[in-house]
Amino acid sequence: MGAFRDHVELRYPAIAERANTILDWSDTDTPDNPKRNKNYPPFQYSFNSFGFRCDEFDLSSELPIIFLGCSITEGVGIPAEARWSQQLLNKIRLVTGKKIPYWNLSLGGRGLLSQLDLLHAFTLEFGQPAHVFIHTPPFSRLEYVFQTGAIKTWTMHGAGDQIDLLGDEFFQLLQFERGLNYADMFAKSSDVTMVMWGEGANELQALNRCQNINVLHFQFGWCLPTSKNSIHTSSDNYARDGIHPGAAFNSSLGRFFWDSVKDRFQCV
Repeated sequence: MGAFRDHVELRYPAIAERANTILDWSDTDTPDNPKRNKNYPPFQYSFNSFGFRCDEFDLSSELPIIFLGCSITEGVGIPAEARWSQQLLNKIRLVTGKKIPYWNLSLGGRGLLSQLDLLHAFTLEFGQPAHVFIHTPPFSRLEYVFQTGAIKTWTMHGAGDQIDLLGDEFFQLLQFERGLNYADMFAKSSDVTMVMWGEGANELQALNRCQNINVLHFQFGWCLPTSKNSIHTSSDNYARDGIHPGAAFNSSLGRFFWDSVKDRFQCV
């Protein structure tokens, strides 16, 4: 059993349990969800042998790319091909002419820290990516490591079993800054291009407080043709679960990422 599989099974057992499965419903996208759009065309979720909704990680890649994020990037409520990350990768494949598997480590309900944790574990077994694209999970969705017996477990902010410190916005800011600094160190030491896109002022505040982050390409704020609110609230733009943003948001986000990075791929 490989190191990455061991890591996933230890730290994220719920993800490992869905390895090699095909599901009709996932997470908030459930048949008994009262917000569900019952007229949404049917589709299935297919998970690889590690439990992630993407290609197998042992495939050969001429230009290794990894996508990180939460349920939006994982694609809860929408077909695989509708995800912003899949649309972006299709453009990169077309321009470069390279064989690039679709690798997505995103997990619904997770924050930046666990995403960077998975990225680190992934590289130990499968090697360094050339590019990492991150739709940064919300600022308040941070995880904190606790020692439970011999096992380090992630406790999410907002979970039931927490201490007062976890609700402290300054403590959250500190943890987020640590994540940004780790990402910067990872990019510099690995010569990886990182593109991060966040959602609000808290992320920008953390970025401004961090020094010497000059290798990463950050894009914070809703820099989309359509505002966040109109994308989320329009009945035509919900995902199947009636909670997550749908096709319009993903298409806009995919175009935003592409416009931010297309120059570096057109000469690859």
